[in-house]
Amino acid sequence: MTLGVRLTLLTVGVVCLTSLCGFLGEMVLVSGEESPSVHPAKVFAASCSTCHGERGLGGNTSWVNPSRYAPRIAHGLSTRNAFLEDRYRLIIRNGSYYAGGFRHAMPAFGASVLSDTNLESLVTWLLYAPPLGGSNSQTGVPPPARPKGREILVEILDEAPWFQDDESDARDPFGDRRRVVLSEGEYIKVVNRGKTWHTVTNTQVGVDTGFIGYSGNLPNQDTGYFYLEL
Repeated sequence: MTLGVRLTLLTVGVVCLTSLCGFLGEMVLVSGEESPSVHPAKVFAASCSTCHGERGLGGNTSWVNPSRYAPRIAHGLSTRNAFLEDRYRLIIRNGSYYAGGFRHAMPAFGASVLSDTNLESLVTWLLYAPPLGGSNSQTGVPPPARPKGREILVEILDEAPWFQDDESDARDPFGDRRRVVLSEGEYIKVVNRGKTWHTVTNTQVGVDTGFIGYSGNLPNQDTGYFYLEL
């Protein structure tokens, strides 16, 4: 189990971020309920792109295990392929599989982190071309749609202060980088600058980014981020 930082969003007119140091495994679904549906492009940008590339075209080293290269996973197929669907489900749920065994180049994304609904959406989106999926055989997958409005950047770190905003939230009267005060028409882009899997979650307001990987693994690509609209 990876030790990480869990960020909790509290909303009472403003958005406050507080740090709780704990196991990522604590991100369980409340009362066994299915987590809200998340567009696969957002899941991919947060959890998959940091190794497989911002378009899913592969050829990059894994930041979890630099001795391994992440393969292409965006294919844009025109017909269903049950074998590949099952293989994608197996690897996503259990981690990377090489030569008869599971390895640590890619972690397992269990049902408490990626719901069955979001898993199926991700597999279909990666494997198939529109209208069934979202992938292109030449260019891979598109980035998630950027929300309308002004962006507030929040960076997750591996050490104190653990997270900080970019000081562009003009409504914050104290200029506190560990608190985000959103104005109408603003959204948050959460970027993981740490070399640990992190998440932002609050079950009370229905926020759960899932795992966000290390954005610095591919410095010339936009990876390891999640758009939050509250």
